[in-house]
Amino acid sequence: MKKSHLLILLMFTLLLVACSQENPWPGVSKTDDNEVFVSYERFIAKLDANGKRIWVFPEKDERETMFYAPPVVDDGTVYVGDYNGNVYAVDRETGKEIWAYKVGGTKLFGIANFGGSTDRVIAPIAIAENILFVPDELGVFALNKETGKLLNWKLDSDRAVWSQPIYVPATEDKPAMLFAASLDHSLYALDVSEIDLEDTVGKLDDAEEAEVLWKADLEGAAAGQPTYDVERGILFVGTFGSKMLAVSAEDGDILGEYETEGWVWEGPTLYDGVLYFGDIKGYLHAVTFNDGNFERIWSRQVAKGKLRARPLVTDDLVIVASDDNTIYAVRRDTGEREWERDVESKALADLFQIQGEDGWMLVTATANKDELVIALRLDNGNERWSYKHED
Repeated sequence: MKKSHLLILLMFTLLLVACSQENPWPGVSKTDDNEVFVSYERFIAKLDANGKRIWVFPEKDERETMFYAPPVVDDGTVYVGDYNGNVYAVDRETGKEIWAYKVGGTKLFGIANFGGSTDRVIAPIAIAENILFVPDELGVFALNKETGKLLNWKLDSDRAVWSQPIYVPATEDKPAMLFAASLDHSLYALDVSEIDLEDTVGKLDDAEEAEVLWKADLEGAAAGQPTYDVERGILFVGTFGSKMLAVSAEDGDILGEYETEGWVWEGPTLYDGVLYFGDIKGYLHAVTFNDGNFERIWSRQVAKGKLRARPLVTDDLVIVASDDNTIYAVRRDTGEREWERDVESKALADLFQIQGEDGWMLVTATANKDELVIALRLDNGNERWSYKHED
């Protein structure tokens, strides 16, 4: 085949791959100090509680850097991964880079990771005492938190890990553990007690496989982070099998299941003993789990579109975001509609409650660049402020 024909074929293949993938949505997070962090495309920005930008990272546009994972803050450092599998540690106050772990990757015609990225980081990083656990398209890998060095440990799952793993510190009778949900239909419990901070490797292929304590078959992909009920030792996991599952944290046994109308993208919000979660058919569910059984309190179709993000729950309201361009608030006790707000773009990011000058409000991100981050009043959904990113 002539080189010109091969070039055309390769470029056409790239176009098909790009067109077949749904555009990712922004990643947003907040701190106890009411700081807001948003990652989208080529930047990460820090905002104050009133929507004012404090800094942006990187200072210069880096064409090969794409951010969608929600940033994670630990003391004075912000940690975030990008679409090429790189991980950055950024100073919380100044936005300056502290270190960067660069995974590299094949480039063709200036496009990184030709053939589809296999190491994208699209979920928040889990933080242990001295270790970062990074979920990606291959599983989970570990970095030294202070230096960014690649540690001799990894989980190779059959499919991607799209959610933040859950780190559980060691107790008197149990080792330090990590729970990770995967698109390979599995929930993993991993022993992370023996990771040596001095034992580093040059590339991920050389890292040793993690010790798997147990592996639960979920009979469906799990894209969202499970909810860990520490007191009862139960993990609640939503799956693409249109189920919410209760899984024993002790041995991975399936303790119960609740069937839904559509895929469950995220884990539930556990509030006052009740689990609240949505599905991609637009239904919002309120259920309890006791003695091996789920019991429905109420279930309502509140949205025309998909409910992907974990609900925000207050004393009175359950608030959800949908890809039908709307944020909905319903009564927590009955599920009846309280208010709805058209945000003029898909709302798929997590929702948070922060306190600003005018009191408590809801903050989330949308795919609308003119209102990338929005803050709404909790009581009626009226807009408090919005953030438009400008270079």
